Amino acid sequence: MRAVFWILYVLGVVVVAAYSATLVSFLTVAGDDLPFDSLTDLQRIKSHRLGILKGSVLEEYFKNPNFRDYWRALIEPHPDTLARSYSELRYNAEQDPSYVYVGSYEIQRLDPLGACTFKSARQHLLYNDGSLGWPRGSPYVQLFDHYINKFRESGLLRKLMTVWYPKPYSCPSDSVIPLGFTQVFTAFVILGVGALFSLLFLAIERVVPSRTQPNTYQAK
Repeated sequence: MRAVFWILYVLGVVVVAAYSATLVSFLTVAGDDLPFDSLTDLQRIKSHRLGILKGSVLEEYFKNPNFRDYWRALIEPHPDTLARSYSELRYNAEQDPSYVYVGSYEIQRLDPLGACTFKSARQHLLYNDGSLGWPRGSPYVQLFDHYINKFRESGLLRKLMTVWYPKPYSCPSDSVIPLGFTQVFTAFVILGVGALFSLLFLAIERVVPSRTQPNTYQAK
């Protein structure tokens, strides 16, 4: 019974210690969510700077009176916030986690590196609708409107977009890991170590005589 007790005791201690360490390490894993959702959040936390394309419509956009406070707080004080290309914006963001940039949703959506490396905030600044211009009084306007509506109503327009419009890049997801021998191997190692220690203690107990047992004498 003593051997069984020691085996179960050591196994229990080793398993509890191992899974307690695993639980603590799991709880201490930091999330990858952005610390901000809008320009107001960026201005409040005061730890990030905002990069935009130099000479683009965004530069005039942030100089507008409604957004001038963001320009003065997030863009103007820093020397590297006005970039000359999208590649420069992306490079600055890769080198410095406190560098935030305003990019086009379509470029971000179709870019393999940008789609899997960077996260997008919830706030959207500009919406650009596509349009086709015709000369005033052109006789083809009604004809074009008629057939483009037919395309839309029949579903051909959406079908053409799915065929010719570039597909967004999908990042490999590793959120679900199948359970296999690699995942359970550690548990077997822990149980084996516990059993080995238990057998070692049992052997020591058998080899070394116990000094705590009282001597018994046969009465004459």
